[in-house]
Amino acid sequence: MLDTLSMISEAEIDKIADQEWQSYVSNLAWENLQDQFPELARAVFEASLEEEDNAALAAKFDIATSSVRVYKMRIRKAMHKEIFRLNQELESGGL
Repeated sequence: MLDTLSMISEAEIDKIADQEWQSYVSNLAWENLQDQFPELARAVFEASLEEEDNAALAAKFDIATSSVRVYKMRIRKAMHKEIFRLNQELESGGL
């Protein structure tokens, strides 16, 4: 195992750590926000992480395509704000 670790460059380790950090902060942001949105909006947003096509999501949830776009836009906007806030707070040692 130590031989395997020595074959990984410092840049690769930094990249992995950065990806893990982004995942952690994104998950934390979603935990903080999800209760602020209706169940349908949450379900559409979570499904949109796997399915990009708004028409397919609209069919799946039996709603208008425009509703899919609105749900995704509202939640993404809130997520961006919360991720920014968390990054600021975590970098300053607030959590």
